[in-house]
Amino acid sequence: MSYLHGIGLATGPAIPLAQAAGADEDPKTVLVLAQEGFSEVAIDEEGLVALARRAMSETLERAAVDPLDVDAVVLATESFWDVGAPKNEERQRLEHLRLRDALLETFAGLGLARACPYGAWLSACGNLGVSLGLSHAMVAAGQHQRILVVTVDRQRPDLPRFMRGGAAVLGDAAASCLVGTELRSGFRIEAVRSVGAPGVALLDPRKDFSRLVLETHKSVRRLDRDFTAVIGAPLREAQHVLAGHFHVDALKVIADTLKLPAERLRREGRAAYGHLDASDNLVTLRALDDQGQIAEGDLVVLLNTGVWTWSAVALRKTA
Repeated sequence: MSYLHGIGLATGPAIPLAQAAGADEDPKTVLVLAQEGFSEVAIDEEGLVALARRAMSETLERAAVDPLDVDAVVLATESFWDVGAPKNEERQRLEHLRLRDALLETFAGLGLARACPYGAWLSACGNLGVSLGLSHAMVAAGQHQRILVVTVDRQRPDLPRFMRGGAAVLGDAAASCLVGTELRSGFRIEAVRSVGAPGVALLDPRKDFSRLVLETHKSVRRLDRDFTAVIGAPLREAQHVLAGHFHVDALKVIADTLKLPAERLRREGRAAYGHLDASDNLVTLRALDDQGQIAEGDLVVLLNTGVWTWSAVALRKTA
């Protein structure tokens, strides 16, 4: 049995969409996003490591846990471009080591002296499901008792934040939580189910859209079957289903496959932050929980999508 609690959050300052768009962005894109409930986007200037540090620190505080009692950290990111400043010429040549070293230094600075580090990155926006699945399995197997999970990403400054057609606007954030054996006020992890279709990553949405939709349908159906076999009910029967911070049209394929009205997909965090890669669902879960919208005993499903990976994390609200 494992439990999730102490959700921490760190974002860049919230910037109004029109200001973030600038003169080069199509005004129609901004209008579409505004109509869909996006109003601001979190843009960070501190850097990936600083975001991760702030979120992790908040989780340690909210969970009221001694850092020395945390025996593992699972960190998920795909923002490897944000490697920070090199310490010397050798490190400058080995860029892939710079982010690793900076993160390990951060773990030590937070007092996580006993924590074994793990990383997740191949599932992109679906990295949260992978991270929680890995953590849940390690706790259930007795390998670790307390695991600090953190998802963190920043958008490259040389790439557009506004997705084509107004599907989403990309923000910067880190979200974290503690997964462990102790029953706390938070959530019991009932199950984690994940499916993948790596070949989808090679498709060009503009040329292979119909195949992309077909593969999504097939994979989501498989995910729902796996979920139903474990939970005893289809995913749509959960009291709360949380999804990524996309325009609802981008999620409609998944909702239709699950026979779930698209408006039931909770995406409240999108208004103030935009789409935060893998952090979306933890942000929305924290908001709903802090506002008292999740009752004791409610089943909450985090539906994590990463184009070629899909996962469902089933959580039961505890007292």
